Formats: sequence, C-alpha cells, structure tokens
Amino acid sequence: MQEMYPKIERNDMEDLIQASNYQNYKKDFAKMMKEWDKRYEKHRKSANPELAAIQKAVALPLTNLFESNFNFFCLNRLIAKGEPCPDFRYKALEDKFIEHMNKVCDLFMIFGKLKDEVADMKYKDQFSRFQIKQMLAVLKTDNWENIAPFNFYFKPLRDATDAMIACVNAMRKAGPLRCKYIMENNTELMELTIKMVSADVIAQWVGADELKRDQLNFLYTVMKRMFDSPLREILVD
Repeated sequence: MQEMYPKIERNDMEDLIQASNYQNYKKDFAKMMKEWDKRYEKHRKSANPELAAIQKAVALPLTNLFESNFNFFCLNRLIAKGEPCPDFRYKALEDKFIEHMNKVCDLFMIFGKLKDEVADMKYKDQFSRFQIKQMLAVLKTDNWENIAPFNFYFKPLRDATDAMIACVNAMRKAGPLRCKYIMENNTELMELTIKMVSADVIAQWVGADELKRDQLNFLYTVMKRMFDSPLREILVD
C-alpha cells in the first residue's frame, strides 16, 4: 500500500503522469494492483481463517457462477468453432450453469430488484420461478436467427443473455476482491439479469414449445401475405 499510494495521490499524480509515460504508468499500476490482490488473498487465508470462511460462504453463489459460466462459455465457443464435444460433457457443464444461475436469480428475487420486475410482469403467475433451462432450450431452436418472427422475439433474449455472461466473465477476471459480498450490491449484474429475465418471459410466452412456435410462424406468414397483397391498406387501417 505504501508503494501504491503515491501513484494515486492527487498531487503526486499530476507530477507523475505525462502524455509520454501514461501507458507505462497504467501498466505498472495495474501490475501493482494484481500483486496486491495476490498478497492480500494469501494474507486473508493465513492470518484470519474465521473471516475467510465467512467470506467464502457469503461469496459462494457468485464464485460458483463465475466458474460454471466461464466453463460453459468456453465450451460453447469451442463448439462454435466446429470442435467436437461429447453430449455428456455439454450436459454436465450446462446443468452446473443452470443450477448456479438459478441460485443467483433467487437471491436477486429475494433481496434485490428482480422481485419488483416480476411483480410487474403480465404473466408472472406462469413464470413464478426462473426457467434458465427452458430459456437455453428456446435459444437452441433450429435456425431461429433466419426466421423473422423468431428472430424478433429471441434476439433480445440472446443479446441480454450474452451481455449477462460477458459481465460475469469480466467480474471473474477482475477477481472476487473487486466484487460485492452482498449479492444485490453487484448492481450491473443484477440489472443485466433483470433484462435477461424480462426478455425471457416474452420469448417463453410466444415460443416456449414447438406448438407456440408453429402458431407464431403461421400468424406471421398469414399477416405477411396479406401485407404484401392488395389487402395491405385494409390491414394497416
């Protein structure tokens, strides 16, 4: 800390940071912060095991999500590159992600703002719990990106899910010491989770199963044919 303080003290910073050395200053300071993280973590485990045990228990839902999210993310990235993946491995990593994501959603529901979001949902009675497994199943719908009505409803869910996953990966990279032990105080993650759940409710309502997807596609096809025909003015009016 004595080495780091001069680099962040206002008066010293004005003397230290110049346009010519800013990049080197930034790299050196980031390196010092990472070294401090390592030393503090070692100190925390050895000097105060009781506190370490409490912190570990409190942070467990988040740190569990860190690892399961990262493992599932890496696996999906490999699959996207055409790498083979055994079904049992995919299912095992997916199940862990679902388990840990559901736990975090439950905590946001009980202690955070997610409960207010669910309370305002029109179809809340049908989505009283977070169906992360069903959410992932919807996003596996064949060729949904190229089917206009599916793309309209599923893409916001895909984007919201990707943003939440990226946020968790960034938090994992930053390390647990830069996260909040009180789950709902991780406001960025909570807001992205709320956005994902909101998009999921809409996606489930219109395309949770094959029957709903067929109905949606049928309605879209009929309306599009009417819109492309001389009946357009009647339809629009």
